[in-house]
Amino acid sequence: MEGNELKRVNQSEIAKASGVSISTVSRVLSRAPGISEPVREKVMSIAREMGYKVQLPGMVRGTELSRVVLFVGPLRTPTGLSLVYNSILAGIRNTAESSGIAVTFALQDGEGNLPKHILSEPGAGFLFLGIDPEPAVLRAIRARNVPIVLVNGIDPDMIVDAVSPANFSGGRLAAWHLAEKGHHKIVQLTHEQRWTLRRRSEGFAFGLREFACGADTAVKTVELDHLDEDSVFRTAKQWLRHLEEGYSAIFCGNDLVGLATLQALKAHGYSVPRDIAVVGFDDLPVAEMSDPALTTVNIDWEAIGAEAMRLATQRQADFDAPPRQIQLGARLVVRRST
Repeated sequence: MEGNELKRVNQSEIAKASGVSISTVSRVLSRAPGISEPVREKVMSIAREMGYKVQLPGMVRGTELSRVVLFVGPLRTPTGLSLVYNSILAGIRNTAESSGIAVTFALQDGEGNLPKHILSEPGAGFLFLGIDPEPAVLRAIRARNVPIVLVNGIDPDMIVDAVSPANFSGGRLAAWHLAEKGHHKIVQLTHEQRWTLRRRSEGFAFGLREFACGADTAVKTVELDHLDEDSVFRTAKQWLRHLEEGYSAIFCGNDLVGLATLQALKAHGYSVPRDIAVVGFDDLPVAEMSDPALTTVNIDWEAIGAEAMRLATQRQADFDAPPRQIQLGARLVVRRST
């Protein structure tokens, strides 16, 4: 209803719509004990639908998110992660500015710990970019009723909100493309210590089996120390050996790995894509500039940053809602490397 946000909704109206007594509504909205969970959920849901502003314990009614603290994981490669992070940061910053929300920046300490003095600051939401905090840390922060969002992350325990690319679907798209080109034995260069990258690998393996049309398939995974060019060059002898065993394509954990792979292949006398096909992931600007141009999976990183801010503001408005795990779609970009 137009102007519904301005309408004052009283507890008797909520009671009538919920089919319970006014005293029950009052006890639900005040978080009093002794109410069954189904009744509590029903009353809270109807109250929100009717535009009633639910007040949390210790929260001033009508308060809005005014500041978020952004924790960023280690930036090991200026040409790799930072290009992705810059796009995510642009999405966060632009969305925050349009909503009047301040964004401050924080790093892990030298041992990889989150600074406790920042985590204990009142009234701030927290965004974790490229970091997978321990479940105990997430539970402790969530208990304080502050918004928490994992950005480019996955929370398998569903403690907090998270937004990430559709990594499984993106990996599956890459597998579909290579299978269509007749590649069934493929080397994968990746670093699977983060959930996001595991999902990418799982999607690729699943897709190869799905689209191989009965052909025998094999994925030989080479685990890199990091998703950077140094790791590719250090392991070159290992993954090049598999090409001699009949593996005809390489799926790379990101575009930086893909670009380093192209360079290493040329240095060892391979022609791409005549001898070997190569697929990356992320669609960094430099992917189109490689020789040959790199086939990859496009991710709208700026949209991921914007969605993270939206999740934070939604959580501030409704701390009782179940944690949300949002995935943004991936798109295959075919270039000359395949």
